[in-house]
Amino acid sequence: MCQLKTLSLNHVDFISGGAFQKMPAVERIEVNGDVGQLDGWRTFAECPQLKRVDFRGVVLGTGGPTLLADCPRLEQVVFHGDILSTGLGAAEHCPLFEGYTVKGKVLRSQHKDFVPQVSDEERLEGRGLADFMSRFAPVVRRIWAHGGGVMGYMKKTSAPWFYRSACAWASEGRDEEALAHLDIAIKLGFAKYDLIKGGKEWDALRGNPEFQALVEKVREVGDYLYVLKKSPAYREDARPMPAFTYQSATDSNLVRVRRYFNLDSIAGDGDEISQIKNLMYWLHDAIRHDGGSMWPDCARNSIAMYELCKREGRGLNCRFLAQVLSEMYLAMGFPSRFVTCQSKAYDTDTDCHVINMVWSRQLGKWIWMDASFAAYVTDENGLLLHPGEVRERLIKGLPLVLNEDANWNHKTKQTKEGYLENYMAKNLYMLDAHLESRFETEPADGSGSPRMYLVPEGFWPLSGHTTYDDRYFWQAP
Repeated sequence: MCQLKTLSLNHVDFISGGAFQKMPAVERIEVNGDVGQLDGWRTFAECPQLKRVDFRGVVLGTGGPTLLADCPRLEQVVFHGDILSTGLGAAEHCPLFEGYTVKGKVLRSQHKDFVPQVSDEERLEGRGLADFMSRFAPVVRRIWAHGGGVMGYMKKTSAPWFYRSACAWASEGRDEEALAHLDIAIKLGFAKYDLIKGGKEWDALRGNPEFQALVEKVREVGDYLYVLKKSPAYREDARPMPAFTYQSATDSNLVRVRRYFNLDSIAGDGDEISQIKNLMYWLHDAIRHDGGSMWPDCARNSIAMYELCKREGRGLNCRFLAQVLSEMYLAMGFPSRFVTCQSKAYDTDTDCHVINMVWSRQLGKWIWMDASFAAYVTDENGLLLHPGEVRERLIKGLPLVLNEDANWNHKTKQTKEGYLENYMAKNLYMLDAHLESRFETEPADGSGSPRMYLVPEGFWPLSGHTTYDDRYFWQAP
């Protein structure tokens, strides 16, 4: 049996969850160098003699919340240096442990009761922030030099701070440091092209070839209209493809939806287009859009989700608003799909958007309806468009008109520039919809029909549920 009492480490790129478990004799663990990332899942656990843990360098980030568990003699965990971001929380079954000691500064803490972050009075800005972030730059470079990668959650957290520190260095005329921090920010995922394009702090560097190359890298991922315009074209897919189907309004569940919401009254006596709009507007007013809300803990149908929202005073994110609206349309006899719209960087960009396409017999075509923003889109002549047509017109630079009353929860007006040319230009790169649209199209147990993806040619390998053929995807019901 190992009788090691003190364990000392130097610089460490990554300390995994469970790294120090069941060490029967160890009394002290110390990391004398910097730490890249520290997984906070029972990292120090079941060490009956462990009394103290010291981190003597800076720590880029920690997961959480259970770093410590089942260490009955543990008294202290001391961070002697700065921490960029931490998720550290309570220790489990460590009766002598009274809390973490951080002698440096913490820029961001997810659990401020356990690890306080810098206060408003101490807020790091300008040169202070630039100096602070300079302590973490070598850690990131070392991780990359060793062939490793910064974890997704830390990339998202740290990229904006490295960008801000780059701006601070640039404002002081420290070009070398500014470009170095900008390079790190971009490699970590910074993609706000409009920010770097318009930032006055970069004016002195506009003619610098190195700066121009870095800006071009940001443009390739963050100038969403530019990225969309560069996307490969669609093409015909000659393979036999499954049909999209739409449940009949005579289905007993959809009949129940129609009666429950009194949809005939909501839709009104006007023509088909006014009815389609009225249903969308009603839902926009009835359930607020809350993009950060938890997934509803109920059956995934319009009645159950509406009742949950009214009972708990909560909202729904775009996905569930679109599901509710789709059932309302189906119940009124309008074929409908909810369409997930994603960016080219779908694997790292979780900010997708979900809207509805509903078939208008009056127009003989699909049209775009978005209950999250009470939004629909037309051409210059007032013809309602569907998502594929909006995408094509964005690429070709043709006129698009967003309805004047598009808004977020009646608080923020939506504009063509913000909603279409930025947000939706980003999210119209890849589209998908379920093959079967029905009551509870997407049940909580995941038993819904497959989703068919429409992607630019070559973006994804073709499979049974992927196509490059936009005509197939937008086929009439």
